[in-house]
Amino acid sequence: MLRKTLSIILACTMLAGTGSGQERKTTIKEKVLDIPLGTFVEVRTKAKEKIRGRLGEATDDGFGVKVAKVGGPEVRQIAYADARSIKVAKAVEPSTGVKAASTSGKVLLGVLAAGGAVVLVAMVAVAAGGGF
Repeated sequence: MLRKTLSIILACTMLAGTGSGQERKTTIKEKVLDIPLGTFVEVRTKAKEKIRGRLGEATDDGFGVKVAKVGGPEVRQIAYADARSIKVAKAVEPSTGVKAASTSGKVLLGVLAAGGAVVLVAMVAVAAGGGF
């Protein structure tokens, strides 16, 4: 009885795993609607152009991206049909143009700060005449 039950369970599991094998691909419009308004995004167009800026309003035909320009921000309208991909991008610091620090950079900074603190404590101990 146990053998029969186990074989039925295994057969059902195998049948559930076999599907058409095709996953539905999300459209650009669905991706745009999933990203919150004002998020810093990077859009690649079918004309191989890369547009970076803040996500603006989405309509039935396309969406806007607010791009920083010398004379002030400009809103670029992009049709869903013209966009090849969209993703959330890391924001660039506007004053310096430098990306936010990476995790390894932060760890390195912490290690250097801790090492400096140890050296400082040792110098104070030696100067006080206590030594180690």
